[in-house]
Amino acid sequence: MIRWPAKFLIVAGFLLMILQGLSELIKRFAYLKGELPFSAFRKHAHEPSEDMVAIIQANQSGPTTKQ
Repeated sequence: MIRWPAKFLIVAGFLLMILQGLSELIKRFAYLKGELPFSAFRKHAHEPSEDMVAIIQANQSGPTTKQ
């Protein structure tokens, strides 16, 4: 059985992890310089309260009829 694919995937995984670390480091420096808001570090694109507002607005628009 050939071993080079497994060895390549290990090296590729480490390279991708290094790139992710550099990306995070650049983001941190941009935040420290004031060029990036703190919200850029969140993993979600919106607040949970925004979901609740959307649900409440949908419920207040009136009942829907099912056919």
